[in-house]
Amino acid sequence: MIQRIQTIFLLLVAVFMGTYAVMPIWEKVDKENNQAVVMSTFEIKYGNIEPDSQGIVFTEVKERTNIMYVAGIAVLSAVVALFSLFSFKKRLTQLKLNAFNSLLMLASLIVPLLLVTDAKNLFNPEVPGTYYIISLLLPAGAVICNILSNIFIRKDEKLVRSVDRLR
Repeated sequence: MIQRIQTIFLLLVAVFMGTYAVMPIWEKVDKENNQAVVMSTFEIKYGNIEPDSQGIVFTEVKERTNIMYVAGIAVLSAVVALFSLFSFKKRLTQLKLNAFNSLLMLASLIVPLLLVTDAKNLFNPEVPGTYYIISLLLPAGAVICNILSNIFIRKDEKLVRSVDRLR
């Protein structure tokens, strides 16, 4: 199991998606009015911030929207990757799990981007928001690792079938 390259790729998928589940995704700060919106995979938090703070420190939270399902999709994707990793004797099942996992990873990337369009309008639409680039790269890297693991799983399956023909 450990000696196969797809094991490393599937482990990277699990690590990337597990890390993504706890990362902030987007923020929008209006220093003039001391307001901010911060979106993570758990919630969208909007409120007043301290005027002279280095980071975003909320003094009053006006609105808090629970989007725990985004973190749930990311954690489910990490679990599916680990389950696929440990079903190494069933290569066709691994391929199916990885296909399902690709859909989960794309959903965990697209859903927050759609939610940002609503969060932009919480206050002053002229103030631009900023994405945390690492938060967008983690699911994209996980998708690439998942595709690479599928390539090597198919290669193993092809090798096993060719050996079976020789017997």
